[in-house]
Amino acid sequence: VQEIQKSMSNNDQSKVIIFGTETTISEDKHRSQLISSGIAENRIIVQACPQLQQYIEHNPKGEDTEMLIMSYVDEAMTKNDNPKNDIYVSLNCTHFGYAGDLWTNGFEFAGASPKSIINPNIQLSEILLKDEFKKGYGKTEIKIQVVSKVRINPENVNSIAEILKEQSVATSNALLKYEVVNNLF
Repeated sequence: VQEIQKSMSNNDQSKVIIFGTETTISEDKHRSQLISSGIAENRIIVQACPQLQQYIEHNPKGEDTEMLIMSYVDEAMTKNDNPKNDIYVSLNCTHFGYAGDLWTNGFEFAGASPKSIINPNIQLSEILLKDEFKKGYGKTEIKIQVVSKVRINPENVNSIAEILKEQSVATSNALLKYEVVNNLF
């Protein structure tokens, strides 16, 4: 929400398209927090993306994933009453950012060029890796571990690990060695 606010503050005619899972969109937290912070409701477009998470897990760069993203981009763009306004895009599912190039392609195909695509994965890692957190103790080690309450399909693990490798080899390796913790929550 903070990244969306910061992006939109430069232009009071801009709009944001919030993409998320059905659960994220139905919970309505992002939209309602933006409205509470003073962003006009007509500047916010929300788009649920059923099944996209599973497609990205299976193959984040695959043709089926790309076609699904294109359809959601197209659907969201039909909700935009003034395509001349600056558009910001927010990917509000951790999975969605792994298909970043496909989102760019989807908007190009729709004839749109967002001012920026906000990927929460990047912001989260920047928050966690700030110098102020690294210097909290005499010696700080960063350990990456992946845990899940459920078993993850090995094909999905390998697919996402390959994408993660581009950004963080340590995270990719942690995913490949993930641990199932049945009573996680």
